Amino acid sequence: MLYKTISSKAVIGEVISRFGISDANIELDALEWVGYAIALIGTHANFVNVIEEVEVDFFKIPYPCNFYQLNFIAYNGQKLKYGSGNSYINQGSYSDDPLVVDLIKSIFVKNELAGVIETTQDCTPEAEDLMNKQDALNLKIASLASFIESSNSCSQEYWYSNNESGNCYDTSIECGTAIISYKAYPVDKEGYPLILDEVKYKLALEWYIFRCICERGYRHPVIDYGMADQKFNIALQQARNEHLKMTHDEVDDFTENWTNMLRERDRGNGNYYSN
Repeated sequence: MLYKTISSKAVIGEVISRFGISDANIELDALEWVGYAIALIGTHANFVNVIEEVEVDFFKIPYPCNFYQLNFIAYNGQKLKYGSGNSYINQGSYSDDPLVVDLIKSIFVKNELAGVIETTQDCTPEAEDLMNKQDALNLKIASLASFIESSNSCSQEYWYSNNESGNCYDTSIECGTAIISYKAYPVDKEGYPLILDEVKYKLALEWYIFRCICERGYRHPVIDYGMADQKFNIALQQARNEHLKMTHDEVDDFTENWTNMLRERDRGNGNYYSN
């Protein structure tokens, strides 16, 4: 069964409001706890296909913060081929792929359109027309990306390969702007991860968050840690019965992806491991 999604920010806000939490610094920890609870339930919102521009930094293509799995990389109108550069020396280059060029132009137009939409008053004919254009662009970009991903035509001049650090790709490109298409965990406009919008699912997350808050020393006038733990375990079983379970490998992949998102979100803050 397919479910709608809701921002994890709303779930955290519900816990704060429901139990009278006043700790202003709880949000990042709560986001981390949401990830652990999702792993325990064994089901998460499906990954989505994302296309965005990334800056190449001295032969390195960095992973986006919500990166899960690569679809393809394109540069200068050409789809990069995977493999070591030694295999492609003196083999020449292909002419620009018109589909990749069209994709890149469409992304530029989409970015410009997003800026115009932000400055346009809502609920007007102009706003509706802009939103329709944005929807049409999204469909076009998704269609082009799907076709390019399945295409075997790649540049022999530009290539990429895995980097040992595990947080970027090596490439023959020294610097510039590349287009990366990848599978990612879905987030809202503010960067908060999305979760399944289902009653049992959200209840299990809420009780897990509150249990962790109690474990950290919070004293509720009625509900202690033992009661919160009992409530969570009941809600967890109900959520598990409602949803399919991930395999152990899928749980590990999800947890790593979730942790990477939170580290990027808290970059420079210095208190990621605040508990």
